[in-house]
Amino acid sequence: MDSLNDLASAKKRAEDLLQEELRKKKEVLEANDLAVRSEEKRLTERIEALENHVGEKDKLLRTRDTELSGFAASWTSSNRPKSKCKAGSKRSLENPSKTGARKNRSSRIWSSA
Repeated sequence: MDSLNDLASAKKRAEDLLQEELRKKKEVLEANDLAVRSEEKRLTERIEALENHVGEKDKLLRTRDTELSGFAASWTSSNRPKSKCKAGSKRSLENPSKTGARKNRSSRIWSSA
């Protein structure tokens, strides 16, 4: 009978040890799961912040592109009259008689007034 009691006692200790080992492993798994979820949340928040930052930078770049296009258009249009003036100056240098006639006509108009 002693051997039967010893066997039952050993079986009970083995079950208790297995239950304790199972409980510890379960705690480790739960702690790991909690750490993974916490890290996942932190990384998700970081990704969202970075996406927002990239969106803001993209918006600023689009605004700058628009401004640069406006400046380029303004610069191009401001250069056009200069080239017309240069062409007009070149023509007047080539044909001084026409320019002189215009000056004489405008002088007569002002002097007769």
